[in-house]
Parts: sequence; structure tokens; C-alpha cells
Amino acid sequence: MVWMWLSVCGSVQAGTLIIPGPFDSVSFGTSVTWLPNGNLVVTDPNAGPSAVGAVYLYRPDGSLISTLKGGSANDNVGSGGTRVLPGGNFLVISPSWRNGANASAGAVTFVNASTGLSGTVSALNSLVGVGNLDSSNRQVVVLNSGHYLVHSPLADLPGLVNGGAITWGSGQVGVSGEISATNSLVSPNVAGFNGLSLAELTNGNFVLGLPLWNQVGAAVWCPGQSGCIGQVESNIALTGTTTSDLVGIGVTPLSNGHYVVTSTNWDGPAGANQGAVTWANGVTGLAGSVSPANSWIGSSPSDNIGDGGVTALSNGNFVIASRSWANAGAVRAGAVTWVSGTGSTSGVVGPGNSMIGTQQDDGVGSIIVALSNGNYVVGAPNWNNPSAVAVGAARWGNGQLSTIGPLSSANAVVGTVAGDLANLQIESLPSGNYLLRAGTWNNGLATDAGAAIWGNGQTGTSGIVSAAIAVVGTTSGDQIGTAYKLLTNGNLLVGSGSWTNGSIAGAGLLAFMNGSTGGTGVVSGSNAIIGTSTNDGVGLFSVALTNGNYLVLSHSWDGTAANIGAVTWGNGTTGTSGPVSTANSVVGGSFNDGSSPIPALPTSKGDAVIAMSGFDVPGRSDAGMMSLVKGNGPSSAVLTTSNAYVGGSASEFMGTGVGTTVTPDDRLVIVSSNWDTGVAPLNVGAICLLDATVPISGQSGDSSCITGTVANQGSSLKAAYSTLRQQLAVGKPAENVVVLFDFRLLADSFE
Repeated sequence: MVWMWLSVCGSVQAGTLIIPGPFDSVSFGTSVTWLPNGNLVVTDPNAGPSAVGAVYLYRPDGSLISTLKGGSANDNVGSGGTRVLPGGNFLVISPSWRNGANASAGAVTFVNASTGLSGTVSALNSLVGVGNLDSSNRQVVVLNSGHYLVHSPLADLPGLVNGGAITWGSGQVGVSGEISATNSLVSPNVAGFNGLSLAELTNGNFVLGLPLWNQVGAAVWCPGQSGCIGQVESNIALTGTTTSDLVGIGVTPLSNGHYVVTSTNWDGPAGANQGAVTWANGVTGLAGSVSPANSWIGSSPSDNIGDGGVTALSNGNFVIASRSWANAGAVRAGAVTWVSGTGSTSGVVGPGNSMIGTQQDDGVGSIIVALSNGNYVVGAPNWNNPSAVAVGAARWGNGQLSTIGPLSSANAVVGTVAGDLANLQIESLPSGNYLLRAGTWNNGLATDAGAAIWGNGQTGTSGIVSAAIAVVGTTSGDQIGTAYKLLTNGNLLVGSGSWTNGSIAGAGLLAFMNGSTGGTGVVSGSNAIIGTSTNDGVGLFSVALTNGNYLVLSHSWDGTAANIGAVTWGNGTTGTSGPVSTANSVVGGSFNDGSSPIPALPTSKGDAVIAMSGFDVPGRSDAGMMSLVKGNGPSSAVLTTSNAYVGGSASEFMGTGVGTTVTPDDRLVIVSSNWDTGVAPLNVGAICLLDATVPISGQSGDSSCITGTVANQGSSLKAAYSTLRQQLAVGKPAENVVVLFDFRLLADSFE
């Protein structure tokens, strides 16, 4: 191939290497992907002749290793993208590949990361479908073990159209051939693999939930190092016995390597849809029929045991949530059942072994959150107390043994007025504690004042929601608790962008809370960062920094003009309080600079790169900008072209591009699809590479950027950064080239 080392100005800068599209290429650079070994994968799904498609593997110096192409018109090899495997090899996905007369049979091709694969996609080097449209809804799943699965729910099998199959592939050598029972697990009935769910076990094995298999459902255990082949039969699976049992509708891996199968519609001795939940050994699997002898089941028709899900605890045990469980005549009272995860157990869910609701529609088990210490919390937003309906409740559960009986203010946090906990959210904290967020809690006559309740993860917290056990709002619509951010040191932030500051509606607030001890009382400017103008919306958005501190991102903040936006630093150990101002914040410079939310990209050093896409540069409205904000203390500055990297064209909206990111080695990649020079061709796009360890300035289109040349094709530019080599690869499919840009600007970086 021909390649060039250039050191020029304009759209290609010093330290760039251009790889032109090979012969017959059309949209070379549709995607670019760096491999862990430093090689580069480039796709061109439209490569000729006749759109057969091609995928190329290159060395870092731009020399070609291999070319993989299609064999028929419109094969579009690589149109489904590529997937890098944990071991460094990769897969080429080609859903349009034709198998003889059958269009879109599809192919998945394994390629070695070092040697590549040259030739034509076929059954000799790829896993391929055999029927027309076999690739429809096909999914490729990369396993934690480094191997992969190809799920083909509509694969044609001998004598069975749209039977479905799932195929295991080795992460070292792949799998090839036409999909069949000789290399795949296949269904005996039409659409038997629709609705499939996959559960990877901690020991490397995996389980397939097939709720539509044979109309009764099945759960199939497979060894992680080889997968399963052949037809799914009852002798290799846990199965149902009645039509629509839906065995395998849910499969939950446990932390000890075992797993649990949920069959919410299982029909038992008491009638239809009793429901069942079955423990299974993760080393050997479990075959046979779901029954009362091996499962936890309901006591009445329509109990639908497990319909709230099964939650795995960190200690290996698990919790069954059954929202529809009926307590005598109280339908949908709900129940939550703790179960040991060490072996097979069975029983009938009831008051003697479960946490339960007592009134119709209590819905106990609507929310289950596992805590990091092995305990758990149960949420019931519609729980009814004796004197009011739908006040809501949240109760702690012991992860080592059963927690039983009805909920009450003696053992749970409860509301007092209908809707108090209607939007209840439960957050698990790293300390093992938890946080209850209730933005609709009513503080007397103040509706939706909101509350955030810290809970003790060792013993639980109980009582009626009030300022005695919670951080609360005092004005209607405060909605405290709707804003939340967990900090990297385990502390947290709670607040609301709707908080009212005196008579100022929507000023917003964000308060600090210690993750190990919590907090109580009324929120205010003395204990939180607050807004001071109508609809400032402070607290609506924030970002946790890697050093434990945080930034409050207030795009609607009003300063010298409306909606100029502000970014305010907060101390992650003690918290920060007071109003947002120019004295403690980095702010925009003109009206509507903060017209949209402010993204913030944390760096590994504790700083962050922020963006204001509506930022105005003199002569260029809505150019956008990005700027580095330090994370070790407060900053005060007005954003300008001298302290920010700004858009080079009007309406560029820098900072909104998909793919804009800070890399693990703290390089800033900016994707700016709307960039142009202001004259035709317009919207050619730019991708820029900067150092995010130091303050940044300049403008898109400068020497830090690779720019496009084709009108309205800026969105087709694709970027991939290699931390290993500190190189940025930019695919320019509209120009049929790929450009490699070396961050170090040294020719000897290309080996």
C-alpha cells in the first residue's frame, strides 16, 4: 500500500500518517478500532466490487497485515461492526452476508489480532447462517472468560424454519461452519430461542434462560470453556411441565458461582401462575422439572412467585421478591423471602418465612436493593398503613437469615400521607449503608417537599419520615432527594434543582452528606450550595471527581446575564455551602452560554474538562467551548478564548459530539461534527486531540485537529485513541482515508 508521512499545515498536521483507501475501497474508515497489541482495524462495508465490503488490519506504521472481503454483491462485510475480545483478538460482524441464494444469512468471523485474516468470508472461516434472513436480531455477546456467544433467534435448522440457535466461540480460535446442532445449541420448536436471557456465573460457566422453549420454558447450564451443542431436551435442562410456565424467564447468578431460575407463571398444585424459584448448582447445572420439591412456590393462584425478581446478595444468599403474593384475601400484598444460596431448598412463601404486606396492593417487594455488606433493603412505594393508603415504606433485611413479618413504623421507614414515597429510590452506598430518596414526600402542607433518609446498613433505620431522621425540604415543590450523586470517596450529595430559596422558585440546591453517618434537618444555604435566581436549577447536575471532590454544574445559572452557566467546586470530605457566584465558580460570559446541560469529563488526576455547547465567541454564536477545571479547590474565572478551547465556527456546539471523551491517560478527544471554515464546504467536521493534564486553549481546526473536507459529512468522521501508542486514528469514509495522529508529534513513534 501507499502511505505518506506529512508535516504540513491545514487539515493534516505535523505528526500525521495518511492511510489511503486500498483498491476498490469506497468508504474506507467507516469504523476504526485499535487493538490491545497496537494494530488497527479499519472497516469499509461498501468496498467493491459491488459492495462486497472489506475489513483491513494494519500495523501501527500503516502497513497492511490482512484484507477480509465478501464474496457476493451487497455482502457488506463489516457492516455490523467489529468486537474486540478480552484476549485481544476480534470479531467481524456481517449481517448482510449471502449464503448462496439466501440473502442476509449473516456471518460472524473470528480474526487473530496479530496475523489477521485474508480471503473471502465463508463457512470455512466464519460462523454463517444457512437461511434467508437468518441474521435478523442476531446478537454477539462477549463473555467475561474471553470467549463469545452468537445468538441467532431466527436461524433456520434442518426441517425447522426460524428454530433458533446459540453458538459458543473460542476467544483464541473462534468457531466456523454453518449453524447447526453440530456446533450450536438449537431449539426443537419454532422461535424457541426468542426471549433468551444469558447469565454468566462467577465460575466462568453460563446459563441460558429459554422461556418459550417447547411452550413450557427451560434453563440450560453450559460449561464456559466449551459451550453446549445439540438440541435442547429435558434431560439437559430445568423445564416446565405446563404450557406457558415460562421456566427461565429469569436467571440470576449468585456470588458463590451457583444460580437461581425464576418461573413466575409456573402452574402448581394450588392452581395457575403460582410461580416458582429454583436454586441450581453452578458447577453441574440442574436438569428435570420444576416442582414443589426443588423450588420456592406460591400458596395461591396468581401469586407469581419471583415476579419482583431475584436479588443476589454479596454473601452468596439471595432474596425472592413476589409483588403479587396474596395474603389471604389481600391480593398483591407482596412478600420478600430470604433464601440461603449454598444449596437446594424449597418451601411455600408465607408469613412464617417472609417479609410481607398485609393489605391489598401493599406491593411489598416492588423494590429490592442489595447492600455491599450482604444485607438488603425492601421498598414498597404503595404500602398502606392502618390509617392512610399508599404512604409507602422501606425496610432493611438481614442477609444472613430470614427477616419476617409485616412492615410498620417500628421496623421500617414509612410515610404518613398518600404518595409520600411514590417515587422512592434506594441507593446502596460503598460503606454498606443506604439512602432513601423520596422527592414526593409531603412536609405538612408543603406538598412534594422531598426527603433524603440515610439508613444504617447493619441494623436498619425506622420511623416516620421527618427532619428527625431525614434531610428535608420545607416548601411545596422543593423535591429534595430528586438530585443525587455518589462521590468516589463514599460520601454523597443530595438536593433538588427545584428547591425554593425564600421566594425564589427553582433556585436549586445540592447538599453534602457523609456516607458513613448520614445527616438530618432542613436544607438551606448554610449546609448546601444554592442558587439565588429563579430557575437557576443548582443541584440538578453534578459530577464526582476521581479525588473525592465534586463539581456542581448549573447551566441555567444567571449571572451578568441569564443562563450564562456556572461550574462550582465542592469539597468531598466536608462539603461546601453558600450561593453560586462569580467568586467561587467558573462561569460563562454571555447570555445563554449555558443553554444546555454542561458535560464534565473527569481526569485521572482529579480535574475535569467541562463543555458549554452554547458558548458564544465574538463573531461566532453557539461555537461552544471546553475548558479544564481544577479539582483540588475552588476556581473563579469567566470563560473566554484565552482560558478555553473554543469552536472555530458558528453553530458548532462543541462538546456535544458523540465520542468526545477523556482517555485513561488524560488526553482529550473532541469530536466536533459541525466544524467548518465558515465558507463552503460546510459542516465538514473536526476531531481534535489535546492534553487534559494542563489548561487548554485554542480553537477547533488548529494544529490539534484532523479536519474533514466533504460538505455535511462531519458526522461520518470516526475516532479511536490508543493509550498504548498515544495515537489517534480518524476514519474519514467520505474521503476514503484514515489518518493517524501522534500525540507526541514524533516520527519515531511509528514503528
